[in-house]
Amino acid sequence: MSKIDWSKLANIPKGLAVEGKDDKFAIEAFLDIGEDMGHWQNWRTQIMIEDAGDSAKAIAELAQQDSRIWALIDRDWRTDTEISELQKQYSQLLILPRVTIENYCIAPAELDSMLPAAKSIPSLDAKIEYYKDDWVQNGALWQTLHENRAHDFCRGHEDGYPKALLHQPVTDQNRIESQFRSWYDQLDPSGIMRTYRTRLSDFRADEHSNYTRHIHGKHFFHQVVSQILNQYLGTQKADKWFKDLFSALTQCPPDIVPILQRVVF
Repeated sequence: MSKIDWSKLANIPKGLAVEGKDDKFAIEAFLDIGEDMGHWQNWRTQIMIEDAGDSAKAIAELAQQDSRIWALIDRDWRTDTEISELQKQYSQLLILPRVTIENYCIAPAELDSMLPAAKSIPSLDAKIEYYKDDWVQNGALWQTLHENRAHDFCRGHEDGYPKALLHQPVTDQNRIESQFRSWYDQLDPSGIMRTYRTRLSDFRADEHSNYTRHIHGKHFFHQVVSQILNQYLGTQKADKWFKDLFSALTQCPPDIVPILQRVVF
């Protein structure tokens, strides 16, 4: 059952479900500046954007099989194969090319372009780059654990630990032992560390993608970027900085233009 009231679509051709209120704010800002740049026209008469609550709920909106409804979610740590499979299943699912929506306001050059000239921060590049490698290592670990299905393992899903053995009676001891072995393999330390070292090497070899695909933008924004902004421009909450930055957009990032064009036209 839909969590969003799409009744307003009687007057608007398309509805776009996004993960949360910050995503809605940022996507609307991208569409506004994209219109100013001539990428599309009158988008507000074409699309109604609604906050679904999270990625799973945004995708669930597509289950209605209504040709007017689209969804847009973060890339997160999904592999190219996972993304391809999702988009084969849901033809109207859009996926950001970056880990999170916050990855659009953490790269030094992009962040600097969002700050008014009167509020520029001296040596902003160096201040952010100081933290970069630690967070690339963190990103490689996120990617590794995702590939090993550790998130499912740890979140108590019906097929994860421990619910797979507890949500209904399981009395076959061979089955119980097999399930424990499966969980053990998922979190085998030596195997995970091998994968982690490989992912970290891959990430470091592809420096161009550090701020887009290798760093968890939401955490980096809250723990690094907003703290730098507080230090030099006055203290306020990270959520307020996020809105201030996206309110000051001067261009629509090239990597999101073709994605938004799919739903505008």
